[in-house]
Amino acid sequence: MTKALEKVWKMLPAAPEEFAESIGYPPFQAQLLYNRGLRSAHSARAFLQAGDELSHDPFLLPDMDKAVERLRSAAFGGDVIGVFGDFDTDGVSGAAVVVTALESLGMKVVPYLPHRIEEGHGLTPKAVDYLKSKGVTLLITVDTGVSSGVELAQAAVHGIETIITDHHILPSDPLLPPDVVAVVNPRRDGHEYPTKNLTGSGLAYKLMEGLWASLGKRRPEHLLEFAALGTVSDVAPLVGENRYIVKRGLEFLASTSNPGLLALMDWSGPARSEMNTEYLSFTVIPRLNAPGRIDHARHSLDLLTTTDDDEANEIAERLESVNKERKALAADALEQAVLQIHDAHDEALPPLLFVESETWHRGILGLIASSLCELFYRPAVVVCRGGYESWASARSIPEFDITDAITSTSPTLLRHGGHSEAGGFTVSTDDLPVMRRELVARAAQQLGDAELVPSIEIDAEASPASLPGERFEFMRGLGPFGKGNPDPVLLARGARVVDARRVGSQRDHWKMRIAHEGKTWPAVAFRQGDKQVKVGDALDVVYTFGLNTWNGQTECQLTVVDMRPSPPH
Repeated sequence: MTKALEKVWKMLPAAPEEFAESIGYPPFQAQLLYNRGLRSAHSARAFLQAGDELSHDPFLLPDMDKAVERLRSAAFGGDVIGVFGDFDTDGVSGAAVVVTALESLGMKVVPYLPHRIEEGHGLTPKAVDYLKSKGVTLLITVDTGVSSGVELAQAAVHGIETIITDHHILPSDPLLPPDVVAVVNPRRDGHEYPTKNLTGSGLAYKLMEGLWASLGKRRPEHLLEFAALGTVSDVAPLVGENRYIVKRGLEFLASTSNPGLLALMDWSGPARSEMNTEYLSFTVIPRLNAPGRIDHARHSLDLLTTTDDDEANEIAERLESVNKERKALAADALEQAVLQIHDAHDEALPPLLFVESETWHRGILGLIASSLCELFYRPAVVVCRGGYESWASARSIPEFDITDAITSTSPTLLRHGGHSEAGGFTVSTDDLPVMRRELVARAAQQLGDAELVPSIEIDAEASPASLPGERFEFMRGLGPFGKGNPDPVLLARGARVVDARRVGSQRDHWKMRIAHEGKTWPAVAFRQGDKQVKVGDALDVVYTFGLNTWNGQTECQLTVVDMRPSPPH
């Protein structure tokens, strides 16, 4: 069991005394709003309601008018529409938005998702040839396309026009052929759309919303159940329109009639009445992601778009099996990676971790890198070493831009991409030693002698005894939670351990009951099994407060983010 890193506790600044009165909330609730950057009654109300006020006019997006005009002509002109999506959950769910919407209009649609290992990211020549063979005359890309100039030119030669929907940063010279009808991307310059943070699936929804408006239809909000999946899976900031998409999407997911989602939820566990981002992140999304990692993402798209209950159950069962295989592969590889790190570094760890193997599946490299980054709080590069080429995924901490570091290395990168905290590259295997040396050196230069320690931001000090009722209902109303809007994190000092036992297959979690201010509460501390806890201990506990349902019984529960012995009085 790897020892958990000691975390720094940071209490967020107290709101000014007059703030609560100015926005009309009690001090505790006002503090939570203040911590989320809300400074007025109007902004607080808009945030809590997460209604139409947060949803913007799709025609403010660049080229939306061109894209919708071409889709209208396609609807009446008999075009065969190709839909090309990425193989992760954002791309798959975005493709499901477009396929479902266009088929509901009676249009002929040909979907295509690439194979991660055989084709890689982005539009591929194989995909273009396939779509041409199916008679496609108009192609819509979802969550990809701005970096596929060569393949788009190939499509143009075949007489295929293209509408690109992509939320990624555009290359400085995208080299797009004239047969590209529109590039709908909120990161382009020269438009008035209020946010750049839409995901691929969110952007796909806005395209369909624009089409629906042009046809005089009410917007297809039921498709937000797909867009919510993609937005949560892509770890987009859950503020502004993304908050609207996810909150409304969760409402549709809780009462969905989609056969594939229903079958997947049956395999995933908890009742749909408990639908939230945590449930999506730990149950639904990993199962949708698994085929794209080690099988083929088309199975996930088939699941979301099928209308047949029996087919849905068969596919959901397949996804369950693939996800179990993915978990086993990732667990084994992570264990090997941790041993590799410990074997190579007896004492102090380097500022950047670099591990490699010839046997690791390329589809799980990102999972290993994420786990290493979390375990050791350092940038991590995980490589599948091949004979001539090697493939890498990288994850990082806020203090270090990993993609900038990758692109600044001297070896010629065959492929690369990403953002500040996640990236990847393909490079000649002969260049791996140079890549390793230069990345470690750059991390050492930028991070210097800084102590790399994770921190926890704490919203307020509060006893769990003070939460049930009005405060708890208010906290629930702050959801959906995720990046940019975390679950409220609270501090209780001097909690007494009433019961404690290690649980989990590796005995790496604590299940406890703790007492505070005269009441006892069930509590669970994940991945903290290395800490010593015994009955009677007095602990300072950083926690979130929620509900846990087991065997049909629901009770309040503390999820312990971190804990340490209370200082003696």
